[in-house]
Amino acid sequence: MSTPWQRIGTSHRQVDRAGRILRDWTADGLLLGPAEREAMDLLDAYRAEFSEPLTKVVMGLRSALRTERVPVIVAQRLKRQPRIIGKLIR
Repeated sequence: MSTPWQRIGTSHRQVDRAGRILRDWTADGLLLGPAEREAMDLLDAYRAEFSEPLTKVVMGLRSALRTERVPVIVAQRLKRQPRIIGKLIR
């Protein structure tokens, strides 16, 4: 099974580097330059890789709950960019 960064054609090191760039950019409050834009694009692609697996898990959970007649609402959402960058800063 491939990892999210392998599926988008990057290495783990490139993903880590993008995280450092975004963390430093946010801390410095500078304008968005080419490196930061590239890091944002990588963040978007990396984040999107989790959409399909999340949907599969949620649909499976909903199906199991429906079969057992458990009245529970199952929701899903991907972590938003500002929250991801906030975690990088912390």
